[in-house]
Amino acid sequence: MEAGGWKAAKVIGDQSYDFLIESGPVQIRIQVKLQRKERGEPKEYAARSRAALKCPEGTMYVVEVQKTRSGERQGQATRPYRFGDFDILAVNLHPATKNWTRFVFTVGNWLLPRASDPSLIEIFQPVPLVPDDFWTDDLNRCIDWFLSGSQRRLYHDP
Repeated sequence: MEAGGWKAAKVIGDQSYDFLIESGPVQIRIQVKLQRKERGEPKEYAARSRAALKCPEGTMYVVEVQKTRSGERQGQATRPYRFGDFDILAVNLHPATKNWTRFVFTVGNWLLPRASDPSLIEIFQPVPLVPDDFWTDDLNRCIDWFLSGSQRRLYHDP
């Protein structure tokens, strides 16, 4: 991969991200997830959860943001992601679009936190099929969002 001056770098060891890209001294960690399905159908984001957010019109789906392997290390669960584990979340939209090449991207620190522990990323995150102010289908745009250092939270900010 080499786009926009970014090159793929080797991921060493078992990391909390799937891809590492770099441009000069800057490295960006990308975690990739598949939009969640339930009983073979794309799972929609719960109406009750959506009511607490400022989501745009249209159907919102779910991406499940937790590790597939569970366990404990020093008394703490290893399945949850913590803020800072990755920089960008890439979500493949195949369940809703039937297209393996459709992705949307957002900044990892913009994801919703767990109510019980704000240092952990909430398991179910809202994801749209079309780009909006929080999700883009252009990785380079998401990289710009990340590099800007903007502090936002999905569907909380104006």
